[in-house]
Amino acid sequence: MKLLHANKIYIIEGNVTADNVLHEFAHPLIKGILKQNPELFKSLYSQLQSTIEGQEIIAAIKAEYPNLEEGSDRFMEEAMVTSIEKMAYQKANNQTAFGKFIEKLMF
Repeated sequence: MKLLHANKIYIIEGNVTADNVLHEFAHPLIKGILKQNPELFKSLYSQLQSTIEGQEIIAAIKAEYPNLEEGSDRFMEEAMVTSIEKMAYQKANNQTAFGKFIEKLMF
């Protein structure tokens, strides 16, 4: 289990993965974009929404978080954070030198 609450990240021992660590640390970044530049935030979400991968992420967010209202700032934040997590996972699991480095760094 992982949790971002009151601007603090909590990760439960035994459930630490590169994916959920990156996911939780991405929340403040995306929230910062929302606060500093709401137009950019909405534009980034719109770009995510226009991709096949983005549509898959949005569908997964709807299923995983049925209480989040689609189109709300919180929903869009979760979708963008999940997209960062997904891309990082794909890159880290690639057998490139960078992927191996990330794996060693995180574990």
